[in-house]
Amino acid sequence: YSEKDSAKAETTQKYYKENVPYNVAVASMPMEAAARNGAVGFSINGKGYVGLGYDGTNFLNDFWCYDPETNSWAKAPTYPGDAVRYATAFVIDNVAYVGSGEDYDNNILGDFYRFDGNTWTAIQSIGVPRSQATSFVCNGYGYVFGGKNGDPVDAFQRYNPKTNTWEDLRNLKDQSHKSFDDQYINLARYGATSFVLYDGQPDCRAYVA
Repeated sequence: YSEKDSAKAETTQKYYKENVPYNVAVASMPMEAAARNGAVGFSINGKGYVGLGYDGTNFLNDFWCYDPETNSWAKAPTYPGDAVRYATAFVIDNVAYVGSGEDYDNNILGDFYRFDGNTWTAIQSIGVPRSQATSFVCNGYGYVFGGKNGDPVDAFQRYNPKTNTWEDLRNLKDQSHKSFDDQYINLARYGATSFVLYDGQPDCRAYVA
């Protein structure tokens, strides 16, 4: 809907990105792209990508690309790792980095791959395998926090795309003297969410909740 016009959008209408109101329905994924949960999504080169996940029977390793210029979906190159759900993804300089997750046999994985829109390439595996982690990008580095590997984990890693290396950062723990978080021993968690703001500063600020 639009704040000015609440009429329901037709998915067959021509899509003009320069005058799109908020929350306009766009083309559904094609029938051959299974409905799924536990998927990941990202955008590079002006297109959106959705892939991986679980369709209720099978774990998936396919990816699909949405083109806003044509309001259409197309099959993208298949993820080279195992079919997984609950992976995580982040984007640095128009290149996507996707990895971790759990496979059909409940194996918790730590492999990662970069994707430039055409080709998947294996990169250095993350130090602590996990599923259901949260990730974000700040000042040209990719960060992965938390997740689940049997129990929730408080591991915190930073990826440097220039050196293809992961750095272990200090685990997040309760170091506040405020009463609002006295129930926490540490901040191990899975299924968290995160976002980044620049707040008018040259350096970004990341928030995990």
